[in-house]
Amino acid sequence: AGLYSVLLFVFAPFMAIFLGEPRLKIVLWAFIPYLVLLALGSVQQALLKRQLAYKSLAFRASVANITGGLVGIACAFSGLGVWSLVIQQWVFAGIGVAVLWRSSVWRPQWQWQWQACRDLLQFGGVMTFSKLLDFAYNRLNDLLIGRTLGALALGFYNVGARLAQIMVQLLIVSIMDVSLSLFAQLQQDRAALYQVYIQVLRQTTFLALPVFVLVAGFSDAIVVLLFGQKWADSAPILQALAYLGAIQSIAFYHGALLNALGLPAKQLGLNALQVILTIV
Repeated sequence: AGLYSVLLFVFAPFMAIFLGEPRLKIVLWAFIPYLVLLALGSVQQALLKRQLAYKSLAFRASVANITGGLVGIACAFSGLGVWSLVIQQWVFAGIGVAVLWRSSVWRPQWQWQWQACRDLLQFGGVMTFSKLLDFAYNRLNDLLIGRTLGALALGFYNVGARLAQIMVQLLIVSIMDVSLSLFAQLQQDRAALYQVYIQVLRQTTFLALPVFVLVAGFSDAIVVLLFGQKWADSAPILQALAYLGAIQSIAFYHGALLNALGLPAKQLGLNALQVILTIV
């Protein structure tokens, strides 16, 4: 969290200049407390996932999302504009941390173990760079579109992309969180691990692929129904990303498998390749 906060503080002015929006700098700086709050519950969240205690995690997500959403809507009606989104994220993170600390018995202690720290840095360092590249991959489109085509085109893109992202979250990411815990528990039994991997892949593809294809086929009607005719230009974006999601549903779990096998460097290489190809 400290590293991310420093990077955000340093690069926020440059991002504001790059996008031609000076006010963006202050908004980005306002997300630093959000990063700190997320870090305060990261260990508890990891432990609950490892214990497959997804009931507690689901309760945390529900309470945090509902509370944050209500506060964000109230702030928006109060005329706070973009700061409504910032406050919503603060509330989401704060409520989430409170629920996680209540659900987990683990508490930080004033102990320092060099071996544990070294192991964590070796694995976690690669994971951190991999996540940074993954973040860059997911945000490069926004930066490039906003810079080259302007805010209007970025708005149309974001509506289509957000709908596709919601589908990925509902159909794939929720299962992927559980699969990582299962893969980690089976990392010493390669035969059982690969069998579970194939089963998860088959089930996800069976569920997700037809849904993505159907959404792609009815993208025009879906966008107009949800957002109105003025956002109709977002339909081709949703269609393209839905077809892409159908293809990606086959490959979403390779990262979880590589991390469970203790091979995060391979995932780092794949993320680097994705960023390079996205820029090209």
